[in-house]
Amino acid sequence: MNWTRIRSNCFSPENSHMENDFNKLPESLLLQGKINAKVPHSIWIDGKPLYHRRSLQVRNHSPTGFAWGYTGSGPAQLALGLLLVYWLPRHAEEYYQQFKEVFIATLPQTDFTVEVELRRILVEIQEARQRRTQNQSL
Repeated sequence: MNWTRIRSNCFSPENSHMENDFNKLPESLLLQGKINAKVPHSIWIDGKPLYHRRSLQVRNHSPTGFAWGYTGSGPAQLALGLLLVYWLPRHAEEYYQQFKEVFIATLPQTDFTVEVELRRILVEIQEARQRRTQNQSL
């Protein structure tokens, strides 16, 4: 299977033109990951495959694909790829590194299935940023 080709039944650029509006994010989604003997590992969002090619066009952290369970380049690529499903690149780039640290890095380094409260996580990141900004201006 060619994992770098965007297919019609997966998340593609046409599906990711939402504005940076937290209310448009899904409250939750089902995220599944499968470790393959050879990279790339497989990721599904609500049963649809997520491929890394789109995220590579924005930032090239890990040309071999997604990973999770630590804070390296593969998890950065996954965090960016996941946010690009819902946001334009400029907004996804603003949040993906913190999303990687707060969520992607905490996933087990095994196969997994988890319900993700995406909106809540990103709102909490935004609120933490606002608190830091307020504290710096005091």
